[in-house]
Parts: sequence; structure tokens; C-alpha cells
Amino acid sequence: MEYKQLQIADKIKEKISQGVYSKRLPTAVAMAEEFDVNVKTIQKAVNRLKNDGILTVSRKTGIQVNEDAIITHTKGVIEIIYESYTGIFAHPFWSKIWSGVLETISKENYQIYLHKLDADSKNGLLKFHNFKTIKAAGRIVLGVSDPLLFKELQSDNTPFIVAGDMLAELKVPQVSFDFTKGITDAVKYLIDNNFQSIAFIGETKTFTDIGVLNKFHAYCAAMREYSKLDVNMIIDVDPLEHSGAIGLEKLLQANHIPDAIIAAYDTQVIAIHELIKKYNLNIKIVGCDGLELPGISPLRPQVIAPLKQCGEIAAQNLVNAIASRHKVKSEKLSAHFCVLGS
Repeated sequence: MEYKQLQIADKIKEKISQGVYSKRLPTAVAMAEEFDVNVKTIQKAVNRLKNDGILTVSRKTGIQVNEDAIITHTKGVIEIIYESYTGIFAHPFWSKIWSGVLETISKENYQIYLHKLDADSKNGLLKFHNFKTIKAAGRIVLGVSDPLLFKELQSDNTPFIVAGDMLAELKVPQVSFDFTKGITDAVKYLIDNNFQSIAFIGETKTFTDIGVLNKFHAYCAAMREYSKLDVNMIIDVDPLEHSGAIGLEKLLQANHIPDAIIAAYDTQVIAIHELIKKYNLNIKIVGCDGLELPGISPLRPQVIAPLKQCGEIAAQNLVNAIASRHKVKSEKLSAHFCVLGS
């Protein structure tokens, strides 16, 4: 809920900076209708801006802009572009990256403008027919790997950076995760502990950038090192919470019962774990990302990515590029395997 208030506050500031809201703002009821939220959320967002010295509120004059404050309050706007699936406020993976972005941008005194992209429900591809960026000092992309977006962003001189999944397109500035060593070490751990048949459940193909298949490619390379790669143990699923259990069901229906599973996304571990319990199976799960999962022991083997750090570094690299007018610096952050408590 706090993120929602921040989002509305940022949208109000953006409209002020663009001149959409001049001296007097609409009523709280009118803005609630405009932003599709309840009046209490608007009131809390307005109170934030009042406390920051950007707005004044009184019964006689309503909500007004403190024009002297708004001129010097921020350095500019940073546009955050994200996919609707990503859900940067609630999704356990992306919310951690977002928290790093938010803290850094706020500390650096920039406004935030949130720009959500919708995807086709049938094929998952983004809809770009109405896509239009705002005038911004810089842009951060979260959870989007579509080259069409990057082509659009590269068409002007506004600096941008992508945070999160690895992209094979080297010309795109990015702070991304490399799961190669973490998954290689996970496979070694499993085989050393006599888990010989290791399945992979996750994305194995994509319509966008092949860099998002980094986890799958790392798994294949590690399994080949031990001559254990078996195509029957590879299940392609979307990165959705329920997809992990669907993948395991496919393995069981084909009578391919693994000793262990590498789940490409921690968000799928809970459903896989419940299915293993349902059928009373003895299958070890290694999740990737490093999330805290309700009902799942934190001592489980897992491949951990530095999520919040990714957001912090991406935002800082963008801010540095804006200030220096140099190219935005890219960085790769290595995920590592561990069994907590061991």
C-alpha cells in the first residue's frame, strides 16, 4: 500500500512538472477517479507531498502547488518501464530489485514516473501500438527483454539501463544476473550427494532475447560436464508460480521421476514442494533467485542472486551517467549456490 501512495505521489509530481496540474490541483475525489484508486490513497499521497513542501492544503483554497518548492525539489524525472506481469510492488523477485532502485533514486533526489506495459495474454508479447515515453532525465527498464522496446529507447539520446535478467544484446546497458557459476555449483552438489537424475523446470525458449535463458544454458552445460544431460528431464514452462507444478506433473505422467529438480524460479518452489508431498515423493528441489518462501525451510539448497543490490547499482549507474553525460555502465552480478546453515 505504501508503494501505491508513492506511485500516486510521483504521478502527481510528474503532472505538475509537465504543467498538466498548474497552481490548483483537482479535488481528492477527482484525482481518485483519474488514477483509479480510493480517496484515502490520494489523501495520503497528497500528505506526503505536503510534508515534502511541494503542496499546500487548506479548506478555502483546496490543494495547491507550492511553486517555489517544486522548482528546486528534484533534479528531474526518471521513468521506470516495466511489464504488467512483473508487478514491481508485489512480486517477490522484482519488488526486491525495485526497492534498491527506489531507495537510490529517492536518495539522489529524482522524481519517479511509472510506465506499465501490457502483454498479450496468448503469447506473452508486449503491446507497443500505443507506446510513448515521457520527457525524462533517464529510464530504467525492469522485467522486459523485448528488442523492440530497446530499439525504441535507443532512438533518442535519453540514457537508460535494464535491471534484472541477462540480455544477450550487448549494446543494451544492463545490470544483470549471471547464474552460470551458481547453477554449475548446484549440479555438482547434487551429483556429489548421489542425486544423479536432475530435471530442469523453467523457460527453455523465448520470442525475445536469448539472454533470459541463462539459467537453462547453465544447467545444460553443467549436466554435459557429467554426461548426465537427458532431454526427457527438461520441461519448458512460463515463469509463473503454478507452472512449476505443471512441469513436474508432465514428468510424472511420462514416468520420468527425477532425483532432484532445478527450478528456474523460486516462486515455483512452493507449488512443486506441495506436489511432491501430495505424491509422497523423495525429490530434492534447488530453487533459483534466493527468495524467502513461506512454509519452506530457509536451509534449503538454493542459487541466490543479489536482487536489491542489482536495483541499487542500476539506478546509481544511470544517475552517474546523467550527471557525467557519459555512457551508462553495465555490470554482471554473479549468483551463488549455497545451502544455508551448512
